[in-house]
Amino acid sequence: MRKALLLAALLALSACGVKPHFPKAPPGSPPPHTYPDPAGDPKPAPSTDAEKPAS
Repeated sequence: MRKALLLAALLALSACGVKPHFPKAPPGSPPPHTYPDPAGDPKPAPSTDAEKPAS
């Protein structure tokens, strides 16, 4: 019984972080997007002279 629990624990811990090879994108699909998506970023507001500190 002790050996079975030890074997189960070792098998469970050895699989941590292993990526499966079966989930693949279908042919012709676009590549995955990066985060953050630059297309969705807001444009910076135009600067005005009133916002600049006086020198």
